[in-house]
Amino acid sequence: MIDYWVSFATSLDPNDGLGSPRDLKALSANVVLQLNGNSTTLIPDDYRKEGIDFINSMPLVWHHRRAF
Repeated sequence: MIDYWVSFATSLDPNDGLGSPRDLKALSANVVLQLNGNSTTLIPDDYRKEGIDFINSMPLVWHHRRAF
């Protein structure tokens, strides 16, 4: 986690590739990082899935380039 913060502070990009290797499989999945006092876990990111799928279905209308 510290690598992300340092990368963001120095280059304004937390994924600049200068930190420790990151799990690219986790980055390509629809997950978010949940930070609790006792643990840090990945949880499914399915909030507003229907709306996001709608936007991704018409990228030219929304001037949106799909990331994956």
